[in-house]
Amino acid sequence: INNELGRISRILKLNAQKNAIPWLVACQLNRKVEYRENKRPILSDLRDSGNLEQDADLVIMLYRDEMYNQNSLDNGGLADLLVRKNRHGPLAELTTRFEKEIMKFSALDSL
Repeated sequence: INNELGRISRILKLNAQKNAIPWLVACQLNRKVEYRENKRPILSDLRDSGNLEQDADLVIMLYRDEMYNQNSLDNGGLADLLVRKNRHGPLAELTTRFEKEIMKFSALDSL
């Protein structure tokens, strides 16, 4: 599977470069995050991450404290967007409003 994932990742990267188009690819995390105290995902948490890390121009990971902390202060309405790789810009972390019923992210200051 690792070789196949790497091959697909490389094909998508070459296609994006050749045709000047972006690709949005969802990726499953491995289980390492479950065994750490800090549950916020990092690049090495990408499943079979080597090729994905190498080929990606931008990696944005999601973190919702309510998933790991029953005593979370956000009461289930927040999500952090974690820019863990950005080939053409800075790394960043952005807290957003998250409406899980409709899977919608929005700025905190919007209603």
